[in-house]
Amino acid sequence: PDSSDDAAIAIADVLLEFINALAQHAVARYGVYDDASSAKSDLFGVKLATVGKRHRADVGAYCDEIFASLRRDVARGRCASVGVVFRRANAAFDAYRFDARVDARGGETPSAARKRDARDALAATATKFVFVADEGARKARLATAREGRVEFEIVAEATSEDAPEGWRATSTTDVDEECEVVGESAVREEIKRAVVEDTFEMVVSRVVRAE
Repeated sequence: PDSSDDAAIAIADVLLEFINALAQHAVARYGVYDDASSAKSDLFGVKLATVGKRHRADVGAYCDEIFASLRRDVARGRCASVGVVFRRANAAFDAYRFDARVDARGGETPSAARKRDARDALAATATKFVFVADEGARKARLATAREGRVEFEIVAEATSEDAPEGWRATSTTDVDEECEVVGESAVREEIKRAVVEDTFEMVVSRVVRAE
C-alpha cells in the first residue's frame, strides 16, 4: 500500500476501535448481563465501563469481528453506519447509531496539530456519549423487572467479501430500519458531531421512544 492507504487505514482503525469501545460501554451499562463489572477502560481520558469477566471475551470477539469487517470500506472513504440496538422480547426500545467516514485527502499522515484536534474531538464525543448512554441505561435497568431482560445486537453494513460468517445477506442493508424502536412516535436525537478537516467526520445519535 502507498502512503495514502497507510494514512487512511490508520484513521479507520482509530475510528472503528473508538466506536467499538463506546458500543461495549453501552452493553455493559444496559444490564444485558448479570455479572456487572466495576472495571473501567480509558479512552482519550474518558472512563468506560466493561462487560463482566464471564462474558467479556465473547462480547469482545463478537464486536471485534464486526468492526474488522468494516475496516476496508472505511479506509476507502466509505461511510460506516453501525447501530447498537437494545431489545426486549425481540422489540427494540433503544438504539445508538454511529456514522463515520475517513477524509484523508492528499494521503498525508495527519500533523501533530491535527492529531491533537482529533483526540480532542473524540474525547468530547466519548464524554457526551457516556453521559447520554448512562442515563438511558439507568432508565432501562429500572424497567427490567417490569418489562423483562434486555438483549442487544450490533448491526452494520459491510461488503459481501468482508462480512463475517453467519451474517444475513440482503440486497439493501438499511441500518436505520434495524434501529427502529417500538412505538408510534420514535425520535432520532443527535448526541455529538465530530469533524476534523481532512481527517474524519463522525455523527453519533440515539433513536428512542418519544416521551
